[in-house]
Amino acid sequence: MSSLLPPSPMTFHLRLAPLLRTCAWLVGVLLVVTLGVEAVAQYRVGAWPSWPDLLRVMAMPLGLGAVLALIDLVVVQAYPVRVLPEGLRGFNAWGAYKTVKWEDIPSVSQASLLRMRYIKVAVPASTSPLTVPLSLRDTTGFLAAVERHAGPEHPLAAALRAALPLARPTPSPSAVLGVGISKAGAPFPEVKE
Repeated sequence: MSSLLPPSPMTFHLRLAPLLRTCAWLVGVLLVVTLGVEAVAQYRVGAWPSWPDLLRVMAMPLGLGAVLALIDLVVVQAYPVRVLPEGLRGFNAWGAYKTVKWEDIPSVSQASLLRMRYIKVAVPASTSPLTVPLSLRDTTGFLAAVERHAGPEHPLAAALRAALPLARPTPSPSAVLGVGISKAGAPFPEVKE
């Protein structure tokens, strides 16, 4: 009976840590800029800000950081990427969801926005590509799902393998150094005949 049911989509959520790092980076930049502007303004007036003034100035970037962290929590849950047997369901840069069939994906490219790496998936008849974040919780599972449904030669699968360091086959140290490992664990030079 279960074989008659359609296969369920594989859902992949973003990891929260990269979003929070970007949020902290933005808050840090805002904090430095805000304190710098306040210091220059107070210097031009001829007064130095008091501690309550500095705390008031610091409240805006810190409050904004708290709001951004809450938004990040919502984004992680509300915007998963889904791998379907017939295609990919994801969101564009504006948050609008679209589904594109595997055979309709002509090309992909890498991009970066606010220190977050993405793969842009071209969508036919649309000016806005899907954005597939490279900071998914299970990136190797995502790659495996894409390869299973679209094939290992699909442009998205190839771009994921190129972008994900864990997906690339890593050569063994003996292959890099040109030495073998004996049964005792000691390296010995490889003999070429």
